This record gives sequence, C-alpha cells and structure tokens, in this order.
Amino acid sequence: MTTVPDDPRTASPATAQLPQKAFLEQLIAEFEKLVEKITDMKAISPTFKKSLLTELYVCRTILFASFTLGVRAGGLSLFYTPIREIFGYFILFLLTYGLFPIIGLNIAYASFKKHITESEFKVLIITWAFFAGVFSIANNIHYSLGDYGTPTYFMPIIVGLTFNWIGEQYYNDRRRLLTISVGSASVVSLSLLLVTGGLSIATIFSVILCSLNATIALQLLIADVNENGEKVVAPFTHAIGVIMLMINYLIITRIFGKYIENASENHVQNSAPLHSIFSQ
Repeated sequence: MTTVPDDPRTASPATAQLPQKAFLEQLIAEFEKLVEKITDMKAISPTFKKSLLTELYVCRTILFASFTLGVRAGGLSLFYTPIREIFGYFILFLLTYGLFPIIGLNIAYASFKKHITESEFKVLIITWAFFAGVFSIANNIHYSLGDYGTPTYFMPIIVGLTFNWIGEQYYNDRRRLLTISVGSASVVSLSLLLVTGGLSIATIFSVILCSLNATIALQLLIADVNENGEKVVAPFTHAIGVIMLMINYLIITRIFGKYIENASENHVQNSAPLHSIFSQ
C-alpha cells in the first residue's frame, strides 16, 4: 500500500514544527561544539603539525590585510558617498552587519561541502573581506578615531610564528602557550603604538579586544588542524575572524570615535585605534 505524504498545508502544527525544531537543535549542537573548541585546554599532541597552523595564519594575515585595504578604499568619498546615498543609513547597517556575515559564512559552507575548490574559496573570501571593509567604513565614516599610528594588520603572523618557534615547549600547558603566542603580538602592537605616539585608552582597549579574539582564533585553528590534518582549510574560522573584525571596528568607533559632520575630515588611513583593531 502506497503511503501518501502529508500535505504541508494540512499537517498538524506539531508535525510542521519538526523541521524547525531539528534545525534549532542542530544549531545549538554546533554552537556547543564551537564553545568546546574554544575552551579546550587539553595538552596538544607531540605530532601536531605546527607548520600547518603557520600557513593558516598567513591566510589570516592576508584576509586582515584585504579588510584593511577595504577600509582604506572605503574611506575615500568615491566609495562611501554613493554607498550611503544608494542604501541609506538603516539599510546599509543591515547589509553590513546582517547580510555580509551571512555571505561570508555561506562562502565558508560552500568550501566545507566541497561545492567550490580551495582556489575559488580563497578568491571569494579575500574579495568578501575587502568589501566587508568598504561597507564597514561606509557605516562609520562620521566617527573619527584620530590621526596617528601605523598599520599593524601583519600581527596574526606573529602569533603563528611564535607558536611555531616555541610551541613544542608548552604543548602540555596550553594556557601558557596561548598567553605567550597571543601576548607576543599584543606586546609588539602596543610597542609600535607607543613608539608612534598612538598609545591611548582607545588603542589599549582595541588591543585587549583583539587579544581576546586572537585567543579564540588560535583555539579554533588548533582544532581545525587536529580535525583535518594536511587537508585543513579552516573556512569557517577565517570567515568568523573577519566577522569579529567587523564587530571590533563597530564597537571601537562607536565607543571612542568622535562624531564629525564632514566625513571628508575623517582621515581613516591614519587612525591608530583603527589599526590596533586590525592587529590580531
């Protein structure tokens, strides 16, 4: 006897809610896995492929540089003026902090499911990071963070290199390993700000925020290498890294930024707090 599937229009509310419940449960399960990776303090295996982690940090550095270049380009009236005129403030905010993260995660998902090649993923994620930077500055172009400092978007590679150089000594003490690896980049970042006269409450807060994010990123990348070995790409970790960068930027500009009516007076390229946001 052939069973006729239930018509969704006549299905009971309980039956109709099953797919939604299953999706919610899966979402919660994935979030729990993410938290478990971030809080994992177990010893690292002596056979851990630290060279793979360094490669992932090179990719992270490139993504951060792409985002930073997007911010620099978006700081030109040639970019932010038409963007703000076309979308308006409210729609622009929704696009930047709603749609753009979804696009990034979809690119990561496509890579994870092998719907796109690794080369295609790299091109797409770098392009996405650039436009994420453009739209981020377009949202915050009226908030000035100062006129000093030098870019420090190369800092992720310092975390990776520090881990590569001294990591084996602290595989049994992950807390110390995280502290030294992330701390090295934080010290370099603060030193550069001190030398260039850009040290302030805003920049210190930025570095602290970035250090927290860098610690999370390092934990996720370690988990990615452990799970995937030589085939590691870490698409979700890279996408999440840029999304966190966008959020960092929004937080810092709105807390410490000075509102200026004339956007052309906002010298985005020279902002020390802005550069420290991109440090790790």
